[in-house]
Amino acid sequence: MQKGYKRNGKVIAVFHFFIGLILVAMLIGIVYFLLEKMDYSDKLADPQATMRAYVEMTASPDSVLTNGNDPQPEGTEGAMALVDLTNTATPEPTAIPTPTPTPEPTPTPTPTPEPTKIPSSKLSKLRKSGFNVPSPSTNATLEVTNLYVSEPNKNTYVEIQGYAYIDEATYDASKAQIFLIVTQEESGKQIAYKAASVPGISGNAHEGAQCQNPTSADFDVILSVSKFSDGNYGLGVVLYYDLNGSTAYSYHEFSEAFTVKDGKATASEAGFSIAAASDEGDAVEPQVEAEPTPAVDAFGAPLDGSSIG
Repeated sequence: MQKGYKRNGKVIAVFHFFIGLILVAMLIGIVYFLLEKMDYSDKLADPQATMRAYVEMTASPDSVLTNGNDPQPEGTEGAMALVDLTNTATPEPTAIPTPTPTPEPTPTPTPTPEPTKIPSSKLSKLRKSGFNVPSPSTNATLEVTNLYVSEPNKNTYVEIQGYAYIDEATYDASKAQIFLIVTQEESGKQIAYKAASVPGISGNAHEGAQCQNPTSADFDVILSVSKFSDGNYGLGVVLYYDLNGSTAYSYHEFSEAFTVKDGKATASEAGFSIAAASDEGDAVEPQVEAEPTPAVDAFGAPLDGSSIG
């Protein structure tokens, strides 16, 4: 029995010896690999880099540059191919397209409104007798800015717009009255029309005017010539105003004029344009309402509401 135990103990000892020898050999092999086969140069440059196996490559004198598509020399499979950069083609320049210009929109012309008939209720009140016109004076600032013959009324209505004032500091245009005087040149016969004060109708801003409220000097008169005698007619104004607490009036002439033929106004030598129209209706005769109480004006006589016979 003792011999059997001794024999078994020797077997186990030999087995343990060989196991230890194998482990020592493996340890020596690992140390050899780490010392002789590993490259630590990149590890020294970058401590965070992963270790890689050290491979020593010797350039062959017979090696040639390749473009990556050529067959690799035998024994170089897996090695990085060298790229030939000498044959790189110059890229063709890309043409820049010319932008197409945006066409300018064609402006749409604003249609000109067609003239319409002037209603008879717009006619200015008139007086043909019972007044005296003083001699012409030149101390006023005045102008006819629009002389319009209404073709829709078959040229029987004439509208005169403008302004007239005495350009002095004591003259207040808002308190003055304006009367348009129409004079037949052949006979000297005159008719007076009460002008309506319409600030701004002349289109003149009256910049630099010395008088008070110059825009109130803008006036508008509409008259019918259907019963006028044939001939040439000149224009003027009588200004009726307060001067240092007393009443004063003066007469001033315009250069504009018109001509009447067969009860219709036409262009005169002074010249003015007759507005175009499409309405060919009959002309309306003047209809002036009678005043309940005669209105005395600058000439000392009432407006009688009659027209030239």
